[in-house]
Amino acid sequence: GLYTICLTATNECGDDVTCTEILYVTTLKTTEAVTQVSCFNGQNGSIIVTPEGGLPDYEIVWEGPNGFASTSFELTGLSAGIYKAFVSDAHGNVVEITHEITQPSEIVQTSVEVINEVNGNGQGSVHPEVTGGTGSYTYLWSNGADTKDLDKIGAGSYTLVVKDENGCEKTFGPYVVENTVNAENV
Repeated sequence: GLYTICLTATNECGDDVTCTEILYVTTLKTTEAVTQVSCFNGQNGSIIVTPEGGLPDYEIVWEGPNGFASTSFELTGLSAGIYKAFVSDAHGNVVEITHEITQPSEIVQTSVEVINEVNGNGQGSVHPEVTGGTGSYTYLWSNGADTKDLDKIGAGSYTLVVKDENGCEKTFGPYVVENTVNAENV
């Protein structure tokens, strides 16, 4: 704040008062709350900046990926990338902050084994392997099954929706299980 300090000198000639205004400013700093993107190629990251100290009337200027620019203290809807800001106060102090918004890796299928049924025996199966995303997965097949592997199925086309702990989904397939005919049984 602004303080007035006065010095009074008294002697046989009288009092002489000299006053000076002093501006006391604490160090400008910031605190930030950062939320990372929850899904691959998502746009739900955020950065909220709270300035402290310095001399109020704060301003902020952001730059980021793909020409991103903003003058807001609350950024939402961010995609992955590096965001840099300059926060200034009314006294001209400047603080630079940088945050990287990250994202999980994409949920991808690394392999799949499709076993056809033989002579309509209903013993076909699909065994996919997936990686990426966050945490463990839940599975939902187009026939309603909720297991990782689809076993004891007949000929047909099957798709799989994989969801991670953040609710990120990826659809795989269609996987085609065919009915093969064993020549010995013809």
